[in-house]
Amino acid sequence: SASTSLVVPTYNMALDLDHFLGSVLSSGLAARLEEIIVVNDGSTDGTLQVLEKWARHPDWAQKFKTISYPTNRGRFIARQLGAQAATAERVLFIDTRIEIPKNFPEVLAGLTPKVVVGTVVIPTDESLYSLYWDRSHRFIFSRNFKDREQGYWISLENFSKYVIGTTLFLSERSTLTAAMESFDGPQLNDDIPLLRKICETEKIWCHHSFHVIWRPRQDLKSFLSRLWERGPSFISYHVYGQGSPLKWGFYFGLAILGLTLGTGMAAPRTLLPLVALELLLLLLSILLFTRKPEEVLRLSGLHLLVILTFGAALLWGAAREFPLWRRA
Repeated sequence: SASTSLVVPTYNMALDLDHFLGSVLSSGLAARLEEIIVVNDGSTDGTLQVLEKWARHPDWAQKFKTISYPTNRGRFIARQLGAQAATAERVLFIDTRIEIPKNFPEVLAGLTPKVVVGTVVIPTDESLYSLYWDRSHRFIFSRNFKDREQGYWISLENFSKYVIGTTLFLSERSTLTAAMESFDGPQLNDDIPLLRKICETEKIWCHHSFHVIWRPRQDLKSFLSRLWERGPSFISYHVYGQGSPLKWGFYFGLAILGLTLGTGMAAPRTLLPLVALELLLLLLSILLFTRKPEEVLRLSGLHLLVILTFGAALLWGAAREFPLWRRA
């Protein structure tokens, strides 16, 4: 099989990075790789100490390499630097909050397409956050979950039908570096522009067998903070950029907000009951993706917080990324 360089961009995730590198070793993946390149994107936590620890590990031999710089420059630049430093025929991107399953090396060795997008498996029995992320995403992205069982090719023609990313991503190195070099600088939502650019020359394969174990952030503050961070990038692509069917959900929410504010101005006494009704309906929307009554009870509070946080993030993103303002 073709030689492979693993590139891992990381920023302030020392504990996750330590766990991830341990799984690279214990799964046997390290033995199948040409090199392991960790790009430290200006971390201010204990990342350097973790890298120093693993750099001394005898099982890495000369495969383990690091690139570090003092300030955070963003994931796009981190990945680009890693891909440019890679020497193997293929580049494998894997994010830090990942655990490598035992069969991963064999699956990787059997992949023949030039570009492959992987999938993630979430251990739903570990926390509320993992359970919520899995259940909600299986509902929102049901097409992805259904089609990846058989596998599918992504091209420019069907690109907007699927939501894909580069948490787990394998590409022929020349194809990847050429696509990255076509951009003038870092991208706000680097996954989608990069994958779309690659689709101009190569189709992308996706199948559930190529997967890793992934966990969302495991405390409330971090979980909601990540949702807030994703708001502008969602707006940048799904609403103002190339667009996808997800934009209609944003427009629907915007219409409801406008109707609520208009009603409140016209009949102030009705505003409080209307908002209470809307919050109740938002809360009941959890019935769309939960599977058991106990899941409804466990996830309801988190569900409401997620909707309110991500909704506010979308409004902030819509204002921040408004095309007329950006051109000005």
